[in-house]
Amino acid sequence: MTDLYIPHNNIAPIHNTPSQFFSIESNQYPFARAPIGYIDPVVFWPVDNPLLEPVSLFHTRDYGDYLMVRAANMKISIEKLGLRIVNISGGGCPDVPYLAQEMIGKTLYDTPHPRTLGHTLCGYALALAHEELCKQCLQYVD
Repeated sequence: MTDLYIPHNNIAPIHNTPSQFFSIESNQYPFARAPIGYIDPVVFWPVDNPLLEPVSLFHTRDYGDYLMVRAANMKISIEKLGLRIVNISGGGCPDVPYLAQEMIGKTLYDTPHPRTLGHTLCGYALALAHEELCKQCLQYVD
């Protein structure tokens, strides 16, 4: 029979000494584990540290006559004059070629919404990029 030590009331000990634990038989509590001792923190990071700010999901590139928005792993590019979709790329999901076939060549507001066409993670990311592009393109509408 092996004795395991678990903390009283499932509270982690301040120091890993046997006097703070009680012994149990391993067959009585099959999920009991040996305790992990207290570890002193090495570094403290303040909450207002700029390194802890969340990263932007959307990345926009302006190529002069064209505008591209990337959301996660999907990219959608449009022609600024007329807001026509010229390219959809990225992903790796099997529905990306279908999404591109259905959307390329149509204007940003005439194309079906990507969430109605695809139901994978790539379709979701493309829908986010499409929505962000619609928000950004309000400035290019005559």
